[in-house]
Amino acid sequence: MESVLPNVIALLIVGAIVWGILQAARPRPLFTVRIANGEPHAVHGRVTGAFLDRVREVAAAHRIQRGLVFGVASNGRIRLKTSGHFPPAAQQQLRNWWAEFGWPVPRSRRRP
Repeated sequence: MESVLPNVIALLIVGAIVWGILQAARPRPLFTVRIANGEPHAVHGRVTGAFLDRVREVAAAHRIQRGLVFGVASNGRIRLKTSGHFPPAAQQQLRNWWAEFGWPVPRSRRRP
């Protein structure tokens, strides 16, 4: 048992380091919209009223009572990500709206 304990500790340390690196490399959302009781609210970053209206419509159509919508920077554009509460059809409806009415990554957040 004594010879196994150092290996387990070393494995836990390596796992924690890998987890930390992955978390640091993960892109931070530019905005987060939380849906609570079917009502969307921006909890991080800024979004338009029109976007909140569309999220509300999609949530109502798919009976989504809670969930999250994130805007993540990707190649100068904002890509939408959602929590697991959104069925594929709802995700597609939001992406369709975003493709037509969404906005680009602010210049201050773009990488050179």
